Amino acid sequence: MPLVIISRKSDVVSDGDVLYLSEILQDAVADVLDIEENPNARLTKDDVEVRVREPGPLDRNASNLAIEIIANDYPERRADLQRAAETIADIVRNNFEDLIEEGKLGENSFVWILLAPTGFAII
Repeated sequence: MPLVIISRKSDVVSDGDVLYLSEILQDAVADVLDIEENPNARLTKDDVEVRVREPGPLDRNASNLAIEIIANDYPERRADLQRAAETIADIVRNNFEDLIEEGKLGENSFVWILLAPTGFAII
């Protein structure tokens, strides 16, 4: 179950934008990280959890928009990791061209996919 953490400055990325972004990211993350050949790495958008946070007074050098994706590490995902990050970044750019044109997104915004061995148990 991938976890997507959206960190945004609310004066740059509105609540409406972040709700739309959340929906887009659920589909995009499921699509790019799904591995058909590995039954343990299969994903649908319902498997992708999204959390939203805003920088607080103790944060430093906060980006206008940061998308961090944490997912189980499988060799098939590792092999395509950079392409996956670039694909998600392209999807975000294509859906938020207005914020890019206004200079609100760009060099100060990113997608970062972190793969790690994990343990998961349902309570």
